[in-house]
Amino acid sequence: MMIPAGMFVGRGDPYFSNVHLLLHGDGANASTTMADSSAFGRTLARFGDTKLSTAQFKWGGSSILFDGSGDYLTCDGQIPANGTNDVTYEVWARLNALGTFQCLFDSRPVGGGTSPNPFMGTAGTSNTIRVSISGANRWTYVVAASTWYHFALTRAGGIWRFFVNGVAQGSSYSDVGNMTSTAFSVGTHVDERTAAGARFNGWLDDLRITLGVARYTVNFTPPSDAFPNA
Repeated sequence: MMIPAGMFVGRGDPYFSNVHLLLHGDGANASTTMADSSAFGRTLARFGDTKLSTAQFKWGGSSILFDGSGDYLTCDGQIPANGTNDVTYEVWARLNALGTFQCLFDSRPVGGGTSPNPFMGTAGTSNTIRVSISGANRWTYVVAASTWYHFALTRAGGIWRFFVNGVAQGSSYSDVGNMTSTAFSVGTHVDERTAAGARFNGWLDDLRITLGVARYTVNFTPPSDAFPNA
């Protein structure tokens, strides 16, 4: 389902029933409670000392802090496989340091495979965010540390688009493949959970997955408030 480009409802979301994960990162400083504010109330497994932090946030007075060493979250087997449907992944991110491989989120199948479920992370020493779909990097974007960015990735009718702060990056990418994965990691690759690499170093706020809806198809104004809970 495509909706009008740039549509954002600050106090109510007509597609809230399609939201399958919503992480506001709200709570007391150093809290280890990671609540999903979607209607499904997913249970997240927490690793390392992943915690909430009031030091940096985009909305709500706190965000989720990952220290780059052992911190990550998982939500496997709870978010349904999306098939060939439309989808929107989005998150506010602030990187604390660059120059290493880091993962913001990874929805690829555990153990690999060719499913078009996307991965988003940094590309090693090049200080860029990269988005990988079906085993290849489709977009890169140069980022700076200590800066908040809104990243959004959508698929509408088989056409994938990547937006940074509301601006489409490069060319769209066509992939109508079947999204079969039900794995989801925040802060590390799905296959590096027990390894030392690819740990995110920074803060994430308002991570949202909307299945069946492409919220953005052309340039848009980034959200000016926290995502609604209904």
